[in-house]
Amino acid sequence: MSDKDDLILDTKRLIGVIGETMAAVSRFLDSADDEDKQDPFFKSKCSLLHDNFEQLGKLLHDSLFDVKHQWNEIAGNVMLMEDLKAYISCCMDFTKQAWEFEDLVQRHWYEADELFGRNDIGLRYLQTILRWEDEAKAIINYLERGKAVGVRLDDVFADAAEKLKPYFRGVSAAALQNFVMNGVSLTGKPEWRMDKCQAVVMGKMLGKSCKEMNDSFTFTNLDKKPVKLNYSQHGPVLEYDQYGVYKIIKEMQEQIEKRRNGKKKSE
Repeated sequence: MSDKDDLILDTKRLIGVIGETMAAVSRFLDSADDEDKQDPFFKSKCSLLHDNFEQLGKLLHDSLFDVKHQWNEIAGNVMLMEDLKAYISCCMDFTKQAWEFEDLVQRHWYEADELFGRNDIGLRYLQTILRWEDEAKAIINYLERGKAVGVRLDDVFADAAEKLKPYFRGVSAAALQNFVMNGVSLTGKPEWRMDKCQAVVMGKMLGKSCKEMNDSFTFTNLDKKPVKLNYSQHGPVLEYDQYGVYKIIKEMQEQIEKRRNGKKKSE
């Protein structure tokens, strides 16, 4: 089962990266001027979308093939079924995002042609995920009949992302959810704006390693020079519940657990 687990995890991670990149490119296309669009950071985002189309298609195909091939084992195992629900929900969420991105590309088709060397990049991603959805229809119908598809957490993470703005900015609800739930590093490494001890509190509450936090955030010293977060060096001196970030993360975690428990009761 390890191969299947790796394929599902790799698929979810790549969807998370592509989804966040689509969001970043969308913000640029809707607001940036021509000079901004020559920014290396923006051009790297365009390259990521251009270069990962085929890889996503392969992962979607291979992961779904393995799910079907090992269906009897999955259906009889509660933990594997939970993994499957998360995988299906992740892919279905991406379908919605692909529709929105294709709509944006159509509105900026001339710029898309210049940026990607083609103006059908949105359509290609949309067709890929719709092809997966069609091939996964039997599994999706099975899960929906049993009310098994995972709970929606969009509003929970939207609320958390808003409350966390004093700590870091420019992170969407979808990006925060991918970071918390799927371990996808935050694109652009937003600057941590509060005491580093609060970053340690948040990281440990979310079960993130120090490396994961450094991969997702930029930390600075008093001179605004980049430094690495160190859990030992920057650890809190007070109890966790004395820090503002603790209350935000705790509330978010309680809401997630409440939704999950409510889903289980309804089943």
